[in-house]
Amino acid sequence: MADDNLEQKLNQIEAALATLVAKTEGIEHDITRLAEMSAEQLAATRDLRDQMFVQGGILLRLEHRDRDVDAATLALQHQIQRLERRIEALEGRG
Repeated sequence: MADDNLEQKLNQIEAALATLVAKTEGIEHDITRLAEMSAEQLAATRDLRDQMFVQGGILLRLEHRDRDVDAATLALQHQIQRLERRIEALEGRG
């Protein structure tokens, strides 16, 4: 009878350990899946960061071009004013 109780206890312990092992394997699977998802999210975040740097560089170049165009426009306006003054001076002589 004592052997039967001992056998029953050992079977209960073995069943509990099997359940624990199954839960542990499930947790390990979840951890692996979460690690993979984190790696994918990190890669996506790095791609977005790189895109932002590229877009920032494009924006900076556009701003420089805009300033260059503004400077060129201003220089042309001054040149046109000088030419208009010369034309007026020449017309005044004639």
